[in-house]
Amino acid sequence: MWDGEYARAAAPLMKADSAGVLTAKGEQVLGALKRIWKMSENRLGELTPLGARQHRGIARRMYENFPEVFSDTAHITARSTDVVRCIMSMMAECLELQSCNPSLKIDHDGSKADIIYMNNWPLASEMEKKYAADIKKVYASRKAALNGTRMLRELISDTLWIQRNIPDTHEKMWDIFFVAANMQSHNDPLLEILDIFTDEELYDLWKVNNGEWYMKAGNSPVTGGDMPFTQVNLLKDILDDGASAVKQHRHGAKLRFGHESVVLPVAVLMELDGAGYSTSDIDNLEKQWADYRYFPMACNIQLVFYGKPGGDDVLVRVLLNEHDATLPVKPVADGCFYKWTDLEKYYRDKISKYEN
Repeated sequence: MWDGEYARAAAPLMKADSAGVLTAKGEQVLGALKRIWKMSENRLGELTPLGARQHRGIARRMYENFPEVFSDTAHITARSTDVVRCIMSMMAECLELQSCNPSLKIDHDGSKADIIYMNNWPLASEMEKKYAADIKKVYASRKAALNGTRMLRELISDTLWIQRNIPDTHEKMWDIFFVAANMQSHNDPLLEILDIFTDEELYDLWKVNNGEWYMKAGNSPVTGGDMPFTQVNLLKDILDDGASAVKQHRHGAKLRFGHESVVLPVAVLMELDGAGYSTSDIDNLEKQWADYRYFPMACNIQLVFYGKPGGDDVLVRVLLNEHDATLPVKPVADGCFYKWTDLEKYYRDKISKYEN
């Protein structure tokens, strides 16, 4: 969220307020927009208290679900991008783990030195520019199909005033929705304004966002399936660290804290729960692929290794947002476990095929 987005959302309602044509609901919504705008002053892009609580919860559940990983003086390595909210997310989880077991040896850092694998944004930016026209075409066409007139009539009493002053009703509808949806980052009932949209409108608005994320990070034929590979360095780091841990029978964990725009392409690369779905039929995309399944707030991917010292058959269990995920190789046991050798080979072959 950036300052300009708050301004675009509030602008038509501020103008209507000056003209004296806001409804009571319009005044409430404008008040909420002004409130969140003020709350975000000098805090754009930072972690909210709700976000910190979510990360503490994730850490505690990891500790409770996998006690062997965090027992005794286990060594925990935590790495973050150099963005403040990611560093704060890392600290929230590390402090929670330390409170669960004060004997843990936790090494944490948030530096540009790790950006090359934590968030290869230069490559992502390059790819987005390469396919900018295709992405914009999908995004713009879906947004243009929106009809914001009904919503604006709920906020503004004068229909003629709307016609004369807000010709692009679909754009204003989107601007208000974008801010309203992000208000879920706060636990404040005064900021809840999604009720100005009908269920059908919310679904149509989400489809715009879903299509854009698919084009930016999904396995779309329109972008040549390139977009997920913008974060291939992170998958390589996960594979390398996993191989090292298996070889050394290392006790502990490596935690990485980045961005949802990184989690999504990695989930697609790993083909978790069908995230690698490929289609050119964007009009029916949401029937098979939904962004919220892969990266809700505080999204996370966990790889948990199971093995015995000296044992050859190390098993791995992969959780997407703390639920067992299906993977692109044959499972063993009850279906939630996979041979590490099978999984590593599949992903390394996939990476090699793309890069060569």
